Amino acid sequence: MNPRLRFEFPYVKVEYENKAEAVAAQAKLNEYMLGRRRLQVEMAMSRLDHHDKWTIFPHAKDEPIVQPGLSPAQQEELQRTVHVFHVHKSVTRKELVSAFSRVGTLEGIGVRGAPDERECRAALVLFETREFAQQAVNALRGFMMANEVLSLAFSKKDDTLQGVEGVTFGKLLTSGITERSEATESAREARVPTTLHVFNLASSVDQFDVFQLFRTAGTVVAMEPRLRYEEPYVNVEFETAEQAAKALELHGAPLAGQALHVEFAEKPIDKLSKWTLHPLAKEEPKIEAGLTAHQQEQLQRTVRIGRLHKSVSRKDLIRIFGRVGPLEAVGCRGVPDERDCRAALIVYETRELAQLAISCLQHLLVADSVIVLEFSKHYECLQSVERVQSRQELPTSANQP
Repeated sequence: MNPRLRFEFPYVKVEYENKAEAVAAQAKLNEYMLGRRRLQVEMAMSRLDHHDKWTIFPHAKDEPIVQPGLSPAQQEELQRTVHVFHVHKSVTRKELVSAFSRVGTLEGIGVRGAPDERECRAALVLFETREFAQQAVNALRGFMMANEVLSLAFSKKDDTLQGVEGVTFGKLLTSGITERSEATESAREARVPTTLHVFNLASSVDQFDVFQLFRTAGTVVAMEPRLRYEEPYVNVEFETAEQAAKALELHGAPLAGQALHVEFAEKPIDKLSKWTLHPLAKEEPKIEAGLTAHQQEQLQRTVRIGRLHKSVSRKDLIRIFGRVGPLEAVGCRGVPDERDCRAALIVYETRELAQLAISCLQHLLVADSVIVLEFSKHYECLQSVERVQSRQELPTSANQP
């Protein structure tokens, strides 16, 4: 299998052992209802790339490498334990249970270690059987949670199992969460009057769609998007409690064909997290010396996009960034790197629009890659952009105030 689920038009390539099985699957599953949509199944035009790191092999069998000197019982337990890397610190134990219990019965689960410089840590998932653990390693490798792509492998050391707080061995986890502490219960009772928790979001909604809608109720000072969770949500902080109370009236409002659920948040937004967005931020562009006043002004309206997947077209960029405001020029530059990513430049009509794009579209997931935005620093890079010829190229937003 080769999943491409974070593209604008998500798809999955599935390879069978023989043509007859593939033909039977197409006949049976075309127009099959999955979730809220009907599948469209057709024969692929190209072969599945077995050397692609994102390709999944459901029948692969890895031989766990465990430390020597363990008893048979300890070795057997390690062979049922999956080590999960790049788990963002905001991912809860309940969310891990929800994601991994789809594979099979869990016996224990827990997170370990302090977050690293990427605000990530590790987790351990103990399945009831080795077959479940192998299936999780095969099928969930590359799975995205909280804007981070998970990496999975069999655990190698028995002492890590004993050091994980909260792992309950020998007990079936059906509720997905252990008993809450008194502090957690107190936090649920004390809601934050200036911050709203927005959920029940359609899969096509991103943070800018939410910003465009909620800015109609007041001044949005911070946003905490968690759109790649199994149950995506965005926390929105307003300047005053009165504005938040007004925005609460948006409960039930349609966004991308789905009614929003809005309530007061249980905890304030972490302003220091790298994933938190600050719509009112004002950065001073650092540009090269020796430019004319006109060149400096043009650079102050130019946004550089990093880590842009090579499959993203100029039309895609216009659609995504044109929602912020009128574009003057758009262009991709450079050759793809080892991650198949390159850079792009967006020139807005005003500096304020460029700043808003950087503030609200930072870390947006585009075609399986989390983009990074900043003001462009070098004027010579602008020679590669192509002017937007017509306003008709620009998208319109139903929530534009």
